[in-house]
Amino acid sequence: HTALETFVRNHMRDIPANAVDLLLGYGRAALDALAIPPEVEAFWWPRFEKIAAAFVEVERAWRAQGNAPYSLEKRGELHWDDFTLIGKADRIDRMTDGYAIIDYKTGAPPSRGEVAGGLSPQLPLEALMLRHGAFPEVPAGATALMAYWRTSGTGDEPVKAMPVNDGKKDSLTADELVDAAQAGLRNLIDTFDNPLAAYVCQPRGDAKPKGTDYDHLARIKEWGVSGDDDAEDAA
Repeated sequence: HTALETFVRNHMRDIPANAVDLLLGYGRAALDALAIPPEVEAFWWPRFEKIAAAFVEVERAWRAQGNAPYSLEKRGELHWDDFTLIGKADRIDRMTDGYAIIDYKTGAPPSRGEVAGGLSPQLPLEALMLRHGAFPEVPAGATALMAYWRTSGTGDEPVKAMPVNDGKKDSLTADELVDAAQAGLRNLIDTFDNPLAAYVCQPRGDAKPKGTDYDHLARIKEWGVSGDDDAEDAA
């Protein structure tokens, strides 16, 4: 993240001919600053070499469409009654018809269904903050595109742009995603404003988290009746 941010920040207007070499240099500097063990570096550096070459290619194609970086690693706050929504956007770009919110993911990003269903509301909530001008020095405006850029460094596409609202038949529009996120947040605020509201550790059986910091407190394995956790441990 640090290397990609440094590259984009230093080249907001133009991408130089030696962009891959520059990005590799930023990556090396970031690794040196972390002082990670040699065995970890040996695992990640070959991946980053692939990421660097692919990222420059994806970035060139993205900007060729008339898009441009606008704000990086921007933190904002949206105040709503007695509730404050805090978020930090990896990247906010300008498009011809609005903003684009881009989030880098080294692992598998959430699916469109998970985002639309409220299970992964990060990007729609950031778009909600943009709508209300919650990011300093970024004028309020509509979000035209929300996308994850998967930077895995593996496979045929080491870097892949994966839009959430891609215009397909079953895809919600950006405004619909933001409206749904706002309604879901409002419902959560109203629900937990009630001091009698129960904080259920796994409110949805069909969407159980893979693990949280509170599983041991909730004694999931001791009190669970499905047997799923034991089966996963055995596997």
